[in-house]
Amino acid sequence: MEIIPGIGIPGASIGDRRAAVESRLGTPNPNEDVRAFYFDREPNFSIHYAADNTVELVEVFHAQGHDEAFLNDMQLTFRLMDDVKADLERAGFIGRPVHIGLEYDSGFTLWSMGSLSPSALQPGSAYDPEDTRAVVEGVGVAPVSYWRN
Repeated sequence: MEIIPGIGIPGASIGDRRAAVESRLGTPNPNEDVRAFYFDREPNFSIHYAADNTVELVEVFHAQGHDEAFLNDMQLTFRLMDDVKADLERAGFIGRPVHIGLEYDSGFTLWSMGSLSPSALQPGSAYDPEDTRAVVEGVGVAPVSYWRN
């Protein structure tokens, strides 16, 4: 799935009303007051809603066996953070470190919760506890002001 920095994903844009999103994407499962999950989609994603029921953040995340998030046909999720950062820099996107990843002024973040080791990228490889490189587990899409509030 292609992300659109600062805008969202196909079917869900920042500022869209919840009813409009659900008419396009269907009923989420599960559905919470401020967050809707689409675990039945490729890739999995969630939508965070503001108090006025408009989209304020879209998160696309890696799930084993599912499609990944892309930007300009560049795979973002389920790759080493350093490799994604280098590819994005070559494409003109300069990120700055934040507590769980990188933030980009064009309106997206890359994050890792540390739940995937680099060996997960190569099935059958041995886990090396010394290899602490981060794997991109998800992408958040929102205006830069969302992260700076």
